Amino acid sequence: TTCPYVGSTAQKVADFMYDDSAEESRESEFNRKFSLAFGIVVIVLGLALGIVPSILTGDWHEWMRIAFTFMILAGSAELLLHGPLCFENGLGTAFYNGVLVRGDGPLEKLANAAKVVFNKTGTLTKGDPDIIDMIPAEGYRSSQLLEMAAKAEYLSDHRIAACIRKAYGKPIDQATLVNFSEVPGLGVSVYVDGHRLVAGNARCMLAEGIDVRESHQAGNKLHVAVDQNYMGCIVTSDTPRRDSLETIEGLHDLGFEGVTMLTGGARGPSKLLAEELGIDEFGSELAPEDKLAALQTFSQRLGDKGRLTFVGDGVKDGQLLSFADSGVALGGFRSTDVYDTCDVIVVPEAPSRVVSLIDTARRTFNLARANTIVTIALKAVVMILTVIGFASLWSAAAVTLVSAILTGIGCKRIRAGWEKADHDTEKEVRRAEKSAEKAAKESAKAERKAAREERQADRLERKLARRPEGEDYDDWDDPDEDDAYTDID
Repeated sequence: TTCPYVGSTAQKVADFMYDDSAEESRESEFNRKFSLAFGIVVIVLGLALGIVPSILTGDWHEWMRIAFTFMILAGSAELLLHGPLCFENGLGTAFYNGVLVRGDGPLEKLANAAKVVFNKTGTLTKGDPDIIDMIPAEGYRSSQLLEMAAKAEYLSDHRIAACIRKAYGKPIDQATLVNFSEVPGLGVSVYVDGHRLVAGNARCMLAEGIDVRESHQAGNKLHVAVDQNYMGCIVTSDTPRRDSLETIEGLHDLGFEGVTMLTGGARGPSKLLAEELGIDEFGSELAPEDKLAALQTFSQRLGDKGRLTFVGDGVKDGQLLSFADSGVALGGFRSTDVYDTCDVIVVPEAPSRVVSLIDTARRTFNLARANTIVTIALKAVVMILTVIGFASLWSAAAVTLVSAILTGIGCKRIRAGWEKADHDTEKEVRRAEKSAEKAAKESAKAERKAAREERQADRLERKLARRPEGEDYDDWDDPDEDDAYTDID
């Protein structure tokens, strides 16, 4: 089957990666400007080398040969080609592994990243919370609490709202929902059949002047009230992604200190998750404006020491993605705002790809910088050798070949980070498959044991039911027993 290219995912990917308005990296800008200036200088020196000595000596043939050899050997083609070749190799390697980067400018910012900040929900966690407990207030039932919560959250697109609606599972007449209002980071309110429902966190209830019942249950709590009367709370919990721990460990291995997690969730579960993953800093119960203020603080602390990278899921964090020096969105084009707000899109919902991407960015720009230095050094040597008559046109081929070989070796090193990550992922998958296979065997063994015990209990019950009255139980034989009998006359 075919579909129109306009508006397709393929067009979005192409427009994203080849955006003409994307920022150019400083390394690429230096190569471009230096190559232009270097080319002009080489032409001027070449003409001077050919004309001045020819006038003085009268040997036009020899000095013009030297002059043209000088200009050919000192040409800036390698500077113009090898830099973009490194950048395209880095961008292509990332693309091959499911990561889209908006040009070499954002890639350079990732290479210079000094601090990484994660949003929690949908990034380090799966973003698909489950209800683990319902705590109704006195006079209410759990079913009433869930119903009112589902009606209050029906028009919200928050992940917890989706969880509540899924758990309720019954149709809701949208016509009965009037004056719906949602305050990000707090909660929602709506009128249902003349009754005002409020659902949100503890701060939301406090702002409404509603007293909540304290609960020590671990998890994020959604409090519900109707007409200023507290109905209870629903406790939800989200599961960390399989590679979240690997992500934080990988960033520490790359030298990052102060890896931070920001969330609007409660402090208790956020602290437990931070300790489980080894996160250095975390902020909880934050509204969107609080998260933005935290990023501004981090940016001011960094100053010129490095770049700030924020990793989110592209859902309701567009302002944070656009503020950070490098905004990374997990999960592809799930939101229309992602295209305009972030610099990097990780199509697979795998935060560990961020570690490989930063490693690739560093390798790419280290290679580009090394290529520039080596190429300039080779050009300088060849120019001197040409002037004193020890270089020929064959030297140009040798210089170009050496530069190309060095670039090729470096490009192989760029892909090394992804190969290691893929190898580690394969090992993790095999380990998970073995664990699942072992668990399945243990489960089957437990089922067989339970079935055996059930058969034994059933046999004993039948034996007791058939025991003749008045006879000694120990002297009576059960025909269902598997013992071998021998009749003796």
